[in-house]
Amino acid sequence: MKFNIRFDIDNDCAIINGRRTTRDYSSNGRSVYIGEKYVLKVDDRGYYHDDMEVWESIKPEHREYFVPTLAQGMTRSGHAWSLQPYVELEYNMDDDDKELVDWLVQEYNLCDIDDDDIWDSPRNWAMHDGKPIIFDYGF
Repeated sequence: MKFNIRFDIDNDCAIINGRRTTRDYSSNGRSVYIGEKYVLKVDDRGYYHDDMEVWESIKPEHREYFVPTLAQGMTRSGHAWSLQPYVELEYNMDDDDKELVDWLVQEYNLCDIDDDDIWDSPRNWAMHDGKPIIFDYGF
């Protein structure tokens, strides 16, 4: 699928396939725009992250535990962006879920996700349809 993504910095919004989204939040040097169908992450610091490369490196049998990266690119001002589908997240994890996420983080060398992110205050993963899912693995 081809995506048409435009940024309207003056109005603090992004337009994804003709649908306007507003910036939902900004933290750790990135802005996140959440629409009905997609989540768009923009790195405000000017770093480049190859989310698509990470996604493509995940073995097919493990992909059910990751939100896919659908597209990525650069804004005109040189900021990296990444697009993922919107999924409903729940934060009711148990130790077995945390152990699986810990194993996946080690298996794919997801160095942005540390022990605190897994065990104490998850920011990069949650539950979706009763299983753990990592939604933030590149930025």
